[in-house]
Amino acid sequence: MDEITDEEKNIVKKMFIIALWCIQLKPIDRPAMNKVIEMLEGNIEDIEMPPKPSFYPNEMIQEVNSNDMESETDTDTDSVSIIEEDTTEPLLMNSA
Repeated sequence: MDEITDEEKNIVKKMFIIALWCIQLKPIDRPAMNKVIEMLEGNIEDIEMPPKPSFYPNEMIQEVNSNDMESETDTDTDSVSIIEEDTTEPLLMNSA
C-alpha cells in the first residue's frame, strides 16, 4: 500500500475540522452551506478551529463561599465555580 501524502493528510484534517463546525449543538454556530463549500475549496490555513464541542452543555454556575466561617453577606470572599454535570451515567439503559 502506498504511503499517505502530506496533501492527503491535509485534506483529511480539513474534513475533520469542517465536520466539527457542522456538528455544533447550537444551529447558530453551524456554518451555512455556502460557507462549508468555501472551507472545502479553500486552504486549511484559512479555516479556524471550531469551539470545543460540548456534548454535555448543562454547566451550572454556582456561587461558593470560599470560607464557610465568614458571614454570608461578606461578598469579598465569594467565588464563582463552574460545575459540570456528572457524565459517568450511561446515556442509554438496556431494557432487556
